[in-house]
Amino acid sequence: VTGVQTCALPIYEAVYMAEGIEKCLAIREIRPEYRIVAGVSLGNMGAIVFPPRVARLVIVADRDDNDDAVRTLEKVVASQQSRVGDVRLVFPPAQYKDIDEWVDAARAQARQQGRAA
Repeated sequence: VTGVQTCALPIYEAVYMAEGIEKCLAIREIRPEYRIVAGVSLGNMGAIVFPPRVARLVIVADRDDNDDAVRTLEKVVASQQSRVGDVRLVFPPAQYKDIDEWVDAARAQARQQGRAA
């Protein structure tokens, strides 16, 4: 998403990964400096192989109630830990299902505050 090939990343730079492009665009909106990868689907996220320069992978995950999705996320983390090592999970606050919903709520709040001013 940054226009920089992963092989050209500075050593030890973190990469952020979310399921789809919409979630990646939400991340980009609030953190434009991040390196972001769309995994396409939760199941596919474990199959992505990052170059050795990626020392930390931050998975921006959804708050899923579905047991299958939770198990798949656990497998993704285990798979990526075997290759990247430092894998971290980030979830939206408890009241939001995913980062899209969280960013949408933040936008609505900003609009409300703009009207109140």
